Amino acid sequence: MTLPSVRTASLSLTAVDDVNTALESLLTDALPTLGEHYSGEAIRLIADGDALELQLPLMPPPQTKTAP
Repeated sequence: MTLPSVRTASLSLTAVDDVNTALESLLTDALPTLGEHYSGEAIRLIADGDALELQLPLMPPPQTKTAP
């Protein structure tokens, strides 16, 4: 079994044009409401056929050690 090394907020998009609005919404509303924070690592936009997924890396939860 493998586990992701980084937690991400993932959001399905219908078009590349939606990226800016989605990022603004995640960073200014959704993540703060959930008590989550963007880690500063590279944001990923993954295409799978006609589907797009925006992945925004999150900070580790408080009191969590990261693997070396």
